[in-house]
This record gives sequence, structure tokens and C-alpha cells, in this order.
Amino acid sequence: AINANKNAKRAACVHFYFNVIGTLLFLLVVYGIQYTIGFDFWLDNIDKGGIANFHSIFNVSTVLFFIPFNKLLVKLAEKTIPYEEVKETPLSRLDVRFYQTPELALEQCQFCISDMAKTAQTNYNLSINPIFDGKPMNETIFNENERFLDTAEVEISKYLLGISGLRQASSKMKHMEMLRSISDFEKVGDYSKNISEAVFEMKEKHILLKGHALEEIRCMSDAVNEVLELTFTAYSTRDLSIARKIEPLEDVVDILKEQLKTNHLTRLSTNDCTMDTGHYFLEIVHDLEKIADHCSNIAIYVIQQQNGSEGFNTHSYLISRDKDTDDFKALFDHFEAKYIKTLV
Repeated sequence: AINANKNAKRAACVHFYFNVIGTLLFLLVVYGIQYTIGFDFWLDNIDKGGIANFHSIFNVSTVLFFIPFNKLLVKLAEKTIPYEEVKETPLSRLDVRFYQTPELALEQCQFCISDMAKTAQTNYNLSINPIFDGKPMNETIFNENERFLDTAEVEISKYLLGISGLRQASSKMKHMEMLRSISDFEKVGDYSKNISEAVFEMKEKHILLKGHALEEIRCMSDAVNEVLELTFTAYSTRDLSIARKIEPLEDVVDILKEQLKTNHLTRLSTNDCTMDTGHYFLEIVHDLEKIADHCSNIAIYVIQQQNGSEGFNTHSYLISRDKDTDDFKALFDHFEAKYIKTLV
């Protein structure tokens, strides 16, 4: 555990103290009984079976003894390897020693990319919520999350490129999928940053979205938030039924974008909206649609990887996809009623 992270070192300390303390106590008990009562077999030769039995008795006895005192071992480990103010990031899972077991290394990447997905969604909510509640965004958390997304894209990519020796075709496909997905999750963070900058500029210029414009942004942002929720769940669980919901919802977001642009032009023509307000309105609409696009890419990667496709091509998948299937139409109708028809 010398080159491992803090938690791995603490786990090693727990094993160390378990064996050292257990051995000392076991010796005291055994020699105490031998000194006071004595064992008939004490001077006999011991065979392989006797060694195995003795070892088993030692382990079972020590475990039974430590069950009530397990927290003591934890405290000893934490005192030996104290906590620091610096918080370990999820990227600490990317340990090069996992390269010896490529599938396990790939699993660590899955966890880290899931952390990216969760962080990207958090930053999306941080960026969009001030439009509706008027409260200032927590810039410290947002900037920390943005740095994590940027760093994670680089570090996970480097770690993935170091993984070799994957034997199963499904693992190789998953490896290729991850190299693509990390970029899309990072882009979600970038577009959330664009939204946060637009909201900040609006505040500086005392520009507010209100009336129909505010409700339209709220409707579209809710749809995009559901896209993000579905994407995070589908990616973390590899659930095809959830992944297949994302493209119909993304189509609804595309329609919302065009409808909101049309509504905006109407308001401009009737002087119900200023040019400055319209600029930020259209910018936010654009960023919301792009976030949904990247979620669509991720969903397609998951679907293709789970279906065992020979490669990843979102364009060819979208062309070959049959939008007239009953399942797709039912999902589209559901999301259309939930979002588009509420604006009518």
C-alpha cells in the first residue's frame, strides 16, 4: 500500500493491527493455558493438517475477539494515517496497479465517468436555477466542479489509453465507448458554463427574463434536466430501456428550440422583447439544445456498446433508426405532451 491512496493505506493498517494484536493476544492465551493447565500435545510433532487447523483456530478466534472492537482497529488506522484537509478526488480510483487486471481497471473508469456525469448535472442545475429563483450561483462549487470535469477528461483518457490486454469483445467495445463518452460529459459542463456566464451578464446589466420567455426557458430547461437524469442513470446502470428514452426526448428538445426561436421573433416584432434580452434568451436556448445533443450521443454509445455493434457512429445510427416504431412514437408522444403541448 506504499504507493496507494490514503484509504488503501488505512485498510492495510487495519490488517496489520489485526494480525499483530491478534497474535499477541493469542500467544498470551495459549502460553497462559500451557503454563497453568498444559496441553497434552505440546511436545508432539505437528503435521500439515495440524498446521492448517492451528491457523484456522487462530483466525476464527481472533475474528470473534475483534467483532466487538472493530471500531478500535479503524481508530488505530486513522491515527496512523491521519486525514488531511485535502479531499481525495474520485480520480484516485485510477490506480495503475489495476492494469494487471484490465477489466477491473475498466470498472474504475466507469465509476469515474459516472462521477463526471453527476458533476456535469450538478453544474447544469447551478447555472440554470438563478434564472428562476433569482439567487446567486455558488461560484466556488461551480468552478471546483468545472475544474474536476476538465481534469477528469484528461486523466481518464490517459488512463484508458494505458489499459491493454482486454480479451472480451464486450470489454473492448466498452473501452472504445468510454473514450468517446468522457468528451461528451465534459462538453455538457462547458455549455453549462456558457449558461452561467450569460446569467451573470444578465444580472450585471439588470436584464430579467419574464412572462412567456421565462416560462419557455423553464419548460425547456426541465426537459433538458430530464435528459440529463436519464443519461446519468442509463450510463451508470447500462440500462437499454432507459437509454432508448433519451433520443425521443432529445427530438422534443429540438422542436422546443425551434418553437422558442419562433416565439421570440414574434415578441420582437410586437416590441414585447428587447434586443438585449433576446440575445441572451437565444444563447441559453442554444446551450440547452447542445447539452441534449451530447446526452443523445452518450445514449447512442451505450446502446451500440450493449448491442455489440462493431463500431460507434452516431450519424449512421440516427439515419438507420426507425422513428416509426411503436415504442419510439409512444415515448415521443409522452414527452411531447409533457413539454411541447404545455406551451400551447
